[in-house]
Amino acid sequence: MTSYSYRLDIVPQDLISNATIYVPLPVNHGKPMIGSDELTDQILGKVTVSVEITQAIPPGLVLNSTVPNQNIPWFLKIKASELSLNESYHISLGKPEQVQSPLSFAETRFPLRNESVFLPKINFATCSTVQSTSPENWDFEYPGEEIPQKIPIFVDYSASPSTDLEIFSETGAGNEWTEKYDEHASNYYEDEFDWTHTGEAHGWQIASGTFTAAKGSYPNFSSPVWQAVINQTQAGVNP
Repeated sequence: MTSYSYRLDIVPQDLISNATIYVPLPVNHGKPMIGSDELTDQILGKVTVSVEITQAIPPGLVLNSTVPNQNIPWFLKIKASELSLNESYHISLGKPEQVQSPLSFAETRFPLRNESVFLPKINFATCSTVQSTSPENWDFEYPGEEIPQKIPIFVDYSASPSTDLEIFSETGAGNEWTEKYDEHASNYYEDEFDWTHTGEAHGWQIASGTFTAAKGSYPNFSSPVWQAVINQTQAGVNP
């Protein structure tokens, strides 16, 4: 089983008005995507706000360096005359897939060029994942990479000086399988950022977050155990 996810929460603790917000979307293959599904305005829309997926962003964003990537950033533009705690913006998408072969697992060791991630990332150090052999010779264990990151967002709204606003977003994917009779193994990657602020805001902001990759157990496809699984799945047999 492979599962993909995406979440975005925009939560004011009191009333904010005349809000325009741009947040990066997870991108892969040059498009905003979750797994093999492309994100659309219809999927991300809410009754209380207007949304638009766009690459046209407000001026003023200066990037000294970003992670090298074949993808280009896409943003979700959100406009609302008013948002409050009772009318917050929430999107939570999950996409589980029953894969036919372990060769179709999500690439959670090196997701930057292979899976959906948030872009742009500012002054980002790429992963240098190191594997180690698990007690069973058919799996590898990875300690995981947890990299602090900075993500630009655009936030423009009016509010009282005491109003708190939080913008949180995350995306990722995980793989899971059964070993022996009832033992489970899994791995995942996760890309997330968070921004909190008190009072009104007008312009580009920097959200902080963590990029996590290569967390968990990974198949050693050269082992006879996994070679048997691959051969059976390619032959259309349930291993």
